[in-house]
Amino acid sequence: MSTAVANPAATNTTAPPNALHVHISRFLRAPRERVFAAWTSADQMKQWMGPANFTCLETESDLRVGGQYRVVMRGTPAPRNGEAPQEITSTVTGEYLEVRPPELVRYNWNPTWAPGELSVVTLRLHEENGGTRLELVHEGFATVESANGHNVGWNGVLDKFATFIER
Repeated sequence: MSTAVANPAATNTTAPPNALHVHISRFLRAPRERVFAAWTSADQMKQWMGPANFTCLETESDLRVGGQYRVVMRGTPAPRNGEAPQEITSTVTGEYLEVRPPELVRYNWNPTWAPGELSVVTLRLHEENGGTRLELVHEGFATVESANGHNVGWNGVLDKFATFIER
C-alpha cells in the first residue's frame, strides 16, 4: 500500500490537515530485529539504499537521538518534461530524532535535489504473521510534486530493501 496525499486528516492524525505526506506499508518475510538492523546499519544500507536505477556509493549512520546520517547515491532518475535521462549523484543528510530498537526510527530528511526542503521520515516496524509489517511515513513536503516523486522513490527503495532483507 502506498499513497501520496495532500489532505491526510483521515489517515494520519499526527500531521496538520493540509500537510503533504507519503505513507507506504509493506510486509517483509524477516524478523523485526533484522529489518531494523538492515535499515539503520551503514554497512547494510549501502547494499540496498536508493530508488530504482540508483546505486548507493557511501553511507554513514550514528544511530542515536541527535546522531547524524548521510547517504550518497548515483543513478539515472526517470526523465521529466521530455528531458533526456541524465545520470546524477545525490546526497541525503539528516539527524535521528527518535530511536527505539527494534520498533521505530524517526529522522529528518535533507536531500540535495530539493534544497531547503527539510522533511521527516518515520519508520515503524510491527511483528506480523512470522514477519514484519513496515510502515513508512514521510511528511513535510513543500509541494505535491515532491511528495509524488518521493512516493515513487520510496517504493523503488522498498523493492530493493525487500529483496535484500528476504534473501
